[in-house]
Amino acid sequence: MDSARVVVLYEDTSRSTALFEELARRGIPFEKWFIHEGILLPTAPPAPDWKNCVFFSRLSPSAKERDHGRSLPFGRIVLSWLEAHELAVWNGSRALDLDTSKSLQVLTLSKYGIDTPRSTLVVGKGQLVETARRTFGPVQPFYCKPDQGGSGTGVQCVEDADTLAFALRADKLSEAPNDLYLLQEAIGSRCGDPSRVLYRAEFVAGELVYTMRIVAQKAHYSLCPCDAWRSSSTSFTRLAAPPPETNGPAWVRFLEGVHAFMMDNAILVCGIEFAFRPGVPSPVVFDVNMNTNYAPHIEADMDANHGGGALARLAQSLASQFMVEEEEEEEEVEEEEEEEKEKLTVKLASPDCIVSSHPELFDELARGVKISQDRLTGAVLLETECSVVSCYGDKT
Repeated sequence: MDSARVVVLYEDTSRSTALFEELARRGIPFEKWFIHEGILLPTAPPAPDWKNCVFFSRLSPSAKERDHGRSLPFGRIVLSWLEAHELAVWNGSRALDLDTSKSLQVLTLSKYGIDTPRSTLVVGKGQLVETARRTFGPVQPFYCKPDQGGSGTGVQCVEDADTLAFALRADKLSEAPNDLYLLQEAIGSRCGDPSRVLYRAEFVAGELVYTMRIVAQKAHYSLCPCDAWRSSSTSFTRLAAPPPETNGPAWVRFLEGVHAFMMDNAILVCGIEFAFRPGVPSPVVFDVNMNTNYAPHIEADMDANHGGGALARLAQSLASQFMVEEEEEEEEVEEEEEEEKEKLTVKLASPDCIVSSHPELFDELARGVKISQDRLTGAVLLETECSVVSCYGDKT
């Protein structure tokens, strides 16, 4: 890893290829770290040259769908190890925690003034029906989903608590990782609607790159843009302006909240999915994807007509991280050189002072300075009318 500057931690080869190709195309040095297998010595320090690297994680909660479930706990330890040694890590352990818990997303987003659906976390299936009845009443629709999501797996739109009870009796409710379920308010549509209108905004380094309007067919909950070209169940259209349901102040508050959320949690890139309550201009965020994958047709249009899409911005942001590191190192070297110069500046308390054993270094001294050598010590003596002499050489 001697020449690496950007180190990408990943477990999904097919969906990481686009980033690898973009980094290579731009001549950005990078290293792949396949996190599904490996060995880690937790008490050993990283290699010294790793301080020059920027580590970027693409670990995803959907890893279990690829039989890579162990990459998540192993990756969490690796990221924590890198962070413990104060290396530059983006989308690190905190981002992975958020990506693998929708209830933690709700809790964290609310701290930044970002609206989220009314949500209740339930441990085990035994309390689901009664909790749903207390939370949403007898007729309000809601979603029942695993707290740890991934590609829409296990998400169900439920008309009411009785419908949920029937699904449980018929064993039609998917098992959730760790047996944690989230009951969440249905925003913007009802379960029986033939399609749902949702939105997804792509952010890089805390800034909005573009927003997409999503039309998803009934019971289709995988909203990954990278699959748009091969799916007839979901369509993605890039918007040239904010969604029509919002207004200027509400949209600005949303963008400011997302920026703070990303910076405080060391998130370099994420895709945020949201909808609107009728007549309310504030976006309601129902999912944050830290391991975002982009729609090829939108990225191609952005590259051709708008100076680059989200993938290009991501590559640029990663490159800028290690460029900043190099600039900081250069500044540190310059500061050290200045400190050495200061150490070599001698302030004389009297006209006579032992300065150096190398008289050849003092050719630049002004005329009128008498240089002599002590016969016992061999040191050089300066005799001058000045009370202070600045010199360059060994200080004795």
